[in-house]
Amino acid sequence: MLGDACLDEVWTFFPDPWRKARHRKRRLVSGEFALQVARVLRDGGVWRLATDWDDYAWQMRDVIEGCPLFENPYVGQRPDPEDPEAERGGFAPRYEGRVVTHFETRGSMRATCTTSSESGFRVKARSRIQGSISLCFPTSQRDTGDI
Repeated sequence: MLGDACLDEVWTFFPDPWRKARHRKRRLVSGEFALQVARVLRDGGVWRLATDWDDYAWQMRDVIEGCPLFENPYVGQRPDPEDPEAERGGFAPRYEGRVVTHFETRGSMRATCTTSSESGFRVKARSRIQGSISLCFPTSQRDTGDI
């Protein structure tokens, strides 16, 4: 549907409403979906993610950091004290371009804390993919359609 390297940004905000463990297999942010997002992003493009579920935020970070085509520029930043691997951090500040949701507003009015973990992952230049975790396709993979 979308061509290769046709977008500068992909936004995936609050993608899955299911918290239960039995629904984790249905979550949108997965290794397979990460490859599709990387395919449509241009070099230097950004994938912005937001969720209000702690365990989903940690899963998103794991998926992205586990994908050799992405780089997390926030590694070690903004650690979540509830995270089983809190020292990893990896969360971006709230993206100012994201509209505040009804649930976030309601949570603020009640003076309760709504966790919103955000991440922005960047695509690097193709020439820098060799042997590193990055967010870009080598020219040969993109041209041959291997991904």
